[in-house]
Amino acid sequence: MHRFADNADKIGKEGFGRFLCRTPRGYVLLYGADLDSKLLFFPSGKEFWPNELLSFVFEVGDDGRLIGTRVRRALSPESGTILHFNRLHKNVPLKRTVGQIHADDGRVLPFRLSDVILDRIGRRRMSPGTPVRFRTTTNGDGTAFATDIQNGSLDVNLDPSLHEEVCEVVFWDRNVGFALRSNGDRNFFALDDIVTTGTDGLQSGTLIRCRPEVGWNKRLGGFAGRLRDVKICDGDKLEPSRVFAPGSIEEHFLNAA
Repeated sequence: MHRFADNADKIGKEGFGRFLCRTPRGYVLLYGADLDSKLLFFPSGKEFWPNELLSFVFEVGDDGRLIGTRVRRALSPESGTILHFNRLHKNVPLKRTVGQIHADDGRVLPFRLSDVILDRIGRRRMSPGTPVRFRTTTNGDGTAFATDIQNGSLDVNLDPSLHEEVCEVVFWDRNVGFALRSNGDRNFFALDDIVTTGTDGLQSGTLIRCRPEVGWNKRLGGFAGRLRDVKICDGDKLEPSRVFAPGSIEEHFLNAA
């Protein structure tokens, strides 16, 4: 946790973080830009889904350490639309930039893949023109960029346990694989996620029906979509919503198919 002496200027101010997990003692772990990429603990009996954006107020705990109180679900305060997604920008001084947002006030802000909050079923990529909510922050050299980006076109009442999708396998090595979703994301699945008896017909190009979810990926050090309850399809078709930015990896893959 953070010591009060090092964070006196934050007391009483609002902060934002993303839900990471709940500890056995009932505390909640958050991470995000307002936490300097560190974790913040606070007691809470509320239920949140992985990677959900929360707001809180910085306060001093009984032991003199910085904690978060008055925790609630949050919407990022600014709005705009996706200008493009999944295109590298060599002229923008921000590492791993993948897209830009056209803010309602006229600014054009770059963002990184890690700045996009996954929805309840692990979707991250968005097509140009998608409405979004976001916050503006700056990096060490003062470059402004968008973070805590939320897709403004999604159904907030979507129940992940009831949602299924048809995806196309793009890689399979008999133990782990990746499949292309209709929005352009490529999500991971493993042998123990497959419920179909036998995997002889599973290869690149195979259609699968699955239940996407959000999970913590140790290798990536962040949240990512994962495909569960995978079934090999027969006769299913992919949803016709695949719209990708020019020059993107997904567009190249589809054109080569």
